Amino acid sequence: MNATDELRHEHIAILRVLDLATGMLQREHPEKQDVADVLDFFSDFIDKCHHAKEEDMLFPALSELEDSCLQVQLSDLEEQHDIGRVLVATMRQQLNTWLETGVLSSSLSFNLELYRQMLLKHIEIENDQVFPIADKRLTEAHHIKLKRDFDLHEEKEIGHGRHEEFHAMIDNWSRQYV
Repeated sequence: MNATDELRHEHIAILRVLDLATGMLQREHPEKQDVADVLDFFSDFIDKCHHAKEEDMLFPALSELEDSCLQVQLSDLEEQHDIGRVLVATMRQQLNTWLETGVLSSSLSFNLELYRQMLLKHIEIENDQVFPIADKRLTEAHHIKLKRDFDLHEEKEIGHGRHEEFHAMIDNWSRQYV
């Protein structure tokens, strides 16, 4: 498995959680802890783990290719990561308000849908345009280094076994919210 295969695999999990989160919030009485755990997934798995692998490791490697069109695309993708961070922070505030007042605002569902739609397009661009360039133009040595750096980053940023915990939560949510 090369570096982009790992990121594609993570995209599958991300898309699954986005669909499950939508299902959670469509229920009449969603479980507050499940919604809180989804927001943790967004912050820890998507941002601290997945997006950091892209921003701190893959994108700099691709920047070495000196392709101006690709540079614009990478800049746009990083900007989308920033937009995602704002949306997750907003959803976290809305969750806190819900926990404090007992009133679930429809704004939480609205912001989740904005986040979901943005990530759907974002992932499509990465999978269909950026990753094929990486697969074609980065050397095997690049991929080996990226994969090693990904593993080190994941261990440092989210901790040993946390990745597996997230996948166990996804399996549990899949049983509850499909």
